Amino acid sequence: MSAKAFVLVNVEPGVVSEIVTRLREARHVKSAYTITGPYDAIAEVEAEDYALIAEIVEEEVRKMEGVVKTMTLVVF
Repeated sequence: MSAKAFVLVNVEPGVVSEIVTRLREARHVKSAYTITGPYDAIAEVEAEDYALIAEIVEEEVRKMEGVVKTMTLVVF
């Protein structure tokens, strides 16, 4: 069974389009969009288990240059 989460992303001013493009290219990201509201982007992440989702968010998404903070919403 696969695990799924939505990751809300805040980025530095002027780089949201670049971050969304990079998210869309990431292996475990199924979709990514620019959004309005308190966050700048959202990414749908799928992996084999929730531990891998945590690793993906920590090691890939949060380490992208221009990402300020994230909030991960796990889907059950």
